Amino acid sequence: MISPKSCWRRWRGWGARRERDGYSLVQKLVLLLPAVVGAFGLAGLSACRKAEPVADAAVPRQIMVKSRFISIPKDSPVLAEAGLTLDGNKPGLQSLGIRTEEQTQQLLRKLSQQKGVELMSAPSVTTRSGAKATVEVAREFIYPTEFDPPKQATQKEPVIPTTPTAFEMKKVGVKMEVVPTLMEGGNLELTVAPEVTSFEGFVDYGTPITHEGKVVSENKIQQPIFHTMKTTASFMMESGQSVVFGGLGSPDATPLTSSMPKTKDLVFFIIEANAVEPGKVAVARKETGDVSVAEAAVTVVGQVKRQGVYGFKPGMTVGDLLKEAQGLSERADATRVELRRGPKHAAQATVLDLPNGNAKVLEAGDVVTVPAK
Repeated sequence: MISPKSCWRRWRGWGARRERDGYSLVQKLVLLLPAVVGAFGLAGLSACRKAEPVADAAVPRQIMVKSRFISIPKDSPVLAEAGLTLDGNKPGLQSLGIRTEEQTQQLLRKLSQQKGVELMSAPSVTTRSGAKATVEVAREFIYPTEFDPPKQATQKEPVIPTTPTAFEMKKVGVKMEVVPTLMEGGNLELTVAPEVTSFEGFVDYGTPITHEGKVVSENKIQQPIFHTMKTTASFMMESGQSVVFGGLGSPDATPLTSSMPKTKDLVFFIIEANAVEPGKVAVARKETGDVSVAEAAVTVVGQVKRQGVYGFKPGMTVGDLLKEAQGLSERADATRVELRRGPKHAAQATVLDLPNGNAKVLEAGDVVTVPAK
């Protein structure tokens, strides 16, 4: 057993040898150990920092779903040419299959050239893969549901007709629920539930109030008639493809609606899905609510009432673009309108004198500048 005195002698001897001979090899290793551990720790932190971008691979992919709700005349030849036919025996919205990006563009181009076709709305949404998203473009329609009967205190008092006492609200417009999922290999699984509700008119349940053979109050009790079409379907498709749904815009004649006018138009949903690459941003146009990543467009800036980027259509002219921009402002110099075409670094400029220049045909990517006087 070592006594305290012996420990003290050894400690003093170690101190003396340290003063005389310096540190031993073991002592040096003991002193260097903390520094070595710290150096390895810093190296590990640097390695972690360099490895951070790998986490980007785990970032959820986003999917942009773009919808167009279109009213089309029932006798449109474009639908037959595109192979889009509805089964007259099936009510509501019907799934008409998947269209390639080229087929969708051809269909939209032909529809844009036909009279009577109207783009009702274009709701769009960008969501994470596998997440449910809802888009709604609708207005609130408030109508009475309960009434107090007519009242008349005395024969000399005026008649108080039927009076509403309770109200309900119905949303009229377009609603779309989507669940897009990005699958292995880049394909998309799209579950979509489009719905459209329209107001068809009123039905009067009231009876005129008469006194001594004269009508003293029409006593109208008007109730609205709504027509709703909706469906749910799932598709396996490629990025950029579209699914099409169609249905008759007004219901068939019934005892309640037989006296009401019918639009007899067809309504179509054209729903397109695109995977959005990480770091990319989907751009929305305020005028239509449309969303796209890379869509053919033309731009107008300067002295117009609404500057901006507008969708390009084949055959579109300067005059057409100015109409989209709601015309020239009061300060516009119509004699020096500039049309720039081509890449920014090598764009060719043409000066137009309006209104003669309105007939100039545009190309995708053109920029029109209207200077001030």
